[in-house]
Amino acid sequence: MATYNSTVGDTALAYTDSHKAYVVKESVNIQTEATALATAGYFAAGDIIQVFDIPANTWVVAAGLIPTTAEGTTLTYDLGDGTTADGFVDGLDGNATTAAHAQIAEGYGAGTQLGKVYTSTDTLDLKLVTMGAQVSHAAVVTVWMVCFDLN
Repeated sequence: MATYNSTVGDTALAYTDSHKAYVVKESVNIQTEATALATAGYFAAGDIIQVFDIPANTWVVAAGLIPTTAEGTTLTYDLGDGTTADGFVDGLDGNATTAAHAQIAEGYGAGTQLGKVYTSTDTLDLKLVTMGAQVSHAAVVTVWMVCFDLN
């Protein structure tokens, strides 16, 4: 299992006006990311792609995934952060294009049903939980989150 940082450039949080709600989203092409980040040119089960930087004092109300292109073989996604890999989405089928899959922060435990407040920096992470053995990927998934800047 490896972790790959894909938060450079336009995938970082672009909204900086304080005390307002905002939505960030990024289409993640698994093969494009693998070619750019993974030494082997493909990902393996358990690999993590860091999609968004989460600044300190940010309230993430909800986050989710919209699979737009199926993998063509076994692929399961989790969406979380550096603390809990499946805090927002747990076990979404990446070999199907389902309707938008959204979650509040249920995976983080009691008191987080309205999201999670980040008092220090973190990342929103897309984990490739299970994956068929292949050397190329077809999957594309949109990752999104709804946030408030608390500064």
